[in-house]
Amino acid sequence: MWKLDGTEGCLEIAGTITRVDVAHPEQGFLSSASNGRFMQLLPGESAAAKSLKLVEVYGRGNDLVALYEPLAPHQVQPSVYWRARWDEGRRGVGIEMIVSMQTSLLDSNPETVVATGMPTGEVWGADGQESNGLERLEYGEFPLALSAHDSSHRPSLVVYQPRDTPFAYMEMVHPSDFVATQVELNKWGESWATTRLFSERLEKGVIRRARIAGWHLPRKSDVLGSAWELFTQFAAEPLPLTT
Repeated sequence: MWKLDGTEGCLEIAGTITRVDVAHPEQGFLSSASNGRFMQLLPGESAAAKSLKLVEVYGRGNDLVALYEPLAPHQVQPSVYWRARWDEGRRGVGIEMIVSMQTSLLDSNPETVVATGMPTGEVWGADGQESNGLERLEYGEFPLALSAHDSSHRPSLVVYQPRDTPFAYMEMVHPSDFVATQVELNKWGESWATTRLFSERLEKGVIRRARIAGWHLPRKSDVLGSAWELFTQFAAEPLPLTT
């Protein structure tokens, strides 16, 4: 269950601590399980993220919920659920981010980017050949570009195994919400994933939602097998109820 102190939400599950400052969703969430910045929310152009102004925040059970002011010039209003997930059998700790967009205009662009940065380590992605296969990505294979329109039909599922940490991290987009994901290495060998959401235009009276989830899994377990199983479960879940 989330604990809220001002604008900072704190979640303690299975010995791990997750923190997110809802006043700065562009900073993403932090986890004691590994050193990274996870699921940084960047609506529209990256500069717009810094102009997000918090209207309301509250905790409700496993959900931490934030509503923001409409963003100029398209008057798109974001709201975000950070939903705590826990898998007892796999000892996995997850955060599902449900992003909603609405507008008061007849035509708006709700496009949003979610970015994650991870330290140096192994990166695994869908191999495009097997329905449940992951392959380790070599240096020459970056940037890895995944698209909903790609003929290989590879899902947006990436597994990171940074060095010197007991946890791996996997990130995935629900197939019905997937537009595109790109994974790059910077000059220090760090991994950066940017995921695009909301490719369709938005009009007044319509609410669009997208789901992206990140899980920390113990590296002593079958990380790759667990990642596929969690993705399969996630893909089969209906759109969650939100208010």
